Amino acid sequence: MNNVVTPFKRSKSKKIDLREHLNGPGILGSLGTHIQAIEALEKELEKSIQDFERDICSPDGTVIRTETYRSTVLDKETIAVYHTRMNARKLQIDTALKMLNKVMPDLKAIENTDDIQDAARRALTAFAAAAAQE
Repeated sequence: MNNVVTPFKRSKSKKIDLREHLNGPGILGSLGTHIQAIEALEKELEKSIQDFERDICSPDGTVIRTETYRSTVLDKETIAVYHTRMNARKLQIDTALKMLNKVMPDLKAIENTDDIQDAARRALTAFAAAAAQE
């Protein structure tokens, strides 16, 4: 029972080909889902902004004028939750783009140009071309 344990033993690991182990179309689908979720959150925040009126009164109580102002119906904590949810979605998008960049270096150009609207279509075309080569 003299088993010697060597700390920090280096294992002989093989490099995994990411093209075979990552689901590129699935990752692209998740990108679309996260982008749509961010758009939905933005629409919810836009709907929370409303116009309000308030009367400006003189010291004796008569109404001098009525002012219109724009404000949100949400409190600070709720707005912070919305921003946290949006940042989480953006982090998931960044992670998916980084994984796709490991799979398809051509997508790096899409990430650098910030052309998000057309990115999904071009990425699908790039994946179709890569699949055709195999």
